[in-house]
Amino acid sequence: MSANATALAALRREIDTIDERLHDLLMERAEVVSRVALAKGTAPSGPQPQIVYPAREAQVVRRLLARHHGRLPKTTVVRIWREIIAASVRMQGALAIAAYPGSAGAVIRDVARDHFGATTAVTLFDQAEAAFRWVASTPGALCLMPLPSESESWWQVLVASQPVKVVARLPIAGGGGGAIAIGAFEQGASGDDVTLAITVHDRPIDAATVKRAATDGIAASLAAVTATDGPNNKRTYLALLEIAGAETEIAPKLTAFRGALRIERAIAVGGYAAPITI
Repeated sequence: MSANATALAALRREIDTIDERLHDLLMERAEVVSRVALAKGTAPSGPQPQIVYPAREAQVVRRLLARHHGRLPKTTVVRIWREIIAASVRMQGALAIAAYPGSAGAVIRDVARDHFGATTAVTLFDQAEAAFRWVASTPGALCLMPLPSESESWWQVLVASQPVKVVARLPIAGGGGGAIAIGAFEQGASGDDVTLAITVHDRPIDAATVKRAATDGIAASLAAVTATDGPNNKRTYLALLEIAGAETEIAPKLTAFRGALRIERAIAVGGYAAPITI
């Protein structure tokens, strides 16, 4: 055997040893996850109360990326840990995931499987209202919606009294495309968060007016969207805002914004951990 072949064989044995160590750690992690499930009182059969914690998952990914170095791409680290986290969630209970593709088509389904695991079943809805009803009636469920845009105004439904709210934006890292997740639970604070709020106006507005009134940390995602409200078919106008900070932190910003536009009604409709740019 040549010197090169001997060296290569030694390196492959070293990789095999590392693989076994990684496998041991994964099995050890799974045992800890089992104890977490017992501590939560969950079981791996049937729909369960909340088993997905978007803020906690974002913290895990951020911490790993902050300490990462070397030639292994950060995108690979994220994909590996997303599969690990998704598997850990499934160990704790049945994972109920749905999607309303809207105009995004297969992109939403791809985001769902990338984030929740390649083997995760995704229930598709062709109407946003039906997706909202399903989430509200299914404990611990999540439904992915297209990112808000001129053609995707599903978020208007959140103005009404809803048991569901925005709890995550996917993917958590990597940028480009993505989806909004709605659920019937609190999203939690990750330490770097964005809150979504809807302002309700009784007269026409436009994006330029909303953006001029925006204070530091507020961005108008979409404005001048018409909707009908009330038994008299009264027309109202809605603006969707992105506000830097968790819902418990944004009150001063939202108050300043309401004062600038003389708005009487503003509704926080959830939020998400700020996506990580790689």
